[in-house]
Amino acid sequence: DERVDTAPGRYLGLWRFQPKLWLVWYGKDIPFMYSVALHTMKKLYNVEIFNVTSDSLNDIITQLTEIHSIDTWKSFIYKIENGKYPGPHYADFLRVAIIYLYGGIYSDFDSIWLKKLPPFKLLMIDEPSNGVLGGYPKNKWLYNVLKSMPTAYDPNSWNSIGAGLLKNSLNKLPDTSEFTFIKYKEMYSVGWTEAKQYYSRSYEQLKHVNMGYQLHMFGKMTKLNQNNIPVKNSLYANVIRDVGIDICNNHPNGIMWDT
Repeated sequence: DERVDTAPGRYLGLWRFQPKLWLVWYGKDIPFMYSVALHTMKKLYNVEIFNVTSDSLNDIITQLTEIHSIDTWKSFIYKIENGKYPGPHYADFLRVAIIYLYGGIYSDFDSIWLKKLPPFKLLMIDEPSNGVLGGYPKNKWLYNVLKSMPTAYDPNSWNSIGAGLLKNSLNKLPDTSEFTFIKYKEMYSVGWTEAKQYYSRSYEQLKHVNMGYQLHMFGKMTKLNQNNIPVKNSLYANVIRDVGIDICNNHPNGIMWDT
């Protein structure tokens, strides 16, 4: 790969080619609207889905023994598996571990992507959020995040190893000149408290929204796991149509892809 030197942690410059975009999936079948989101991502990036299994987790933690012992990582994984929020906490851990090990971009799965990100070395949303992050392999920022995770983890706290930990590790770096900061509104044009109404009501009834790099669907609020599709002429339906996908609203599993 022309982008990364063979020496761990050394980096040759901004991505000259668009990096791989990584997703994390915890479960079996991918619900309908997640497949719609995936299609928009594949129009822009080479996408790889990391499926969370015991084997895939073991493979990841085996590669992270430079940071903690295998026993420490196994204890950490056990706590996640038996905690209150195993799915979200696996995703919090794996988004950092994958980008640290392999480089690229992490994205939440429930996101309609509209355009590519600018070239970057390290990438973070300018307000504490871990819905999108990026970096080159073995960078110091994500090393520090992973170093802190086992002790910072609280199985009863949704965000104990999430955005706040990324921000804290960033603040401890002596130099942040490698970072590209993306404005929060360019990733979250609609906030999580507004998502349901923009998904279930005609866009004409709501205030105008300026689009950024993606439109987050906030799957928990919009019930994507229940194969809930956006109402015709809602903001989400209009944006999905504009990127070349026509959802057949009269059939819950119907979709027409662009050619």
